[in-house]
Amino acid sequence: MSEPDPHALARAFDTLAADREAARAMGVAAHSLALDLGLSWQHVIEELTR
Repeated sequence: MSEPDPHALARAFDTLAADREAARAMGVAAHSLALDLGLSWQHVIEELTR
């Protein structure tokens, strides 16, 4: 998480860029969470068209 300002966001990106393993782990965790929550473009389309 980052404060909602450009400098804090840039620092957060720099931190992830410097630690590729942490970035990979966060990506894997986010992907897993998205799957657990049933998030997909198909789901979005179904919700928008019902």
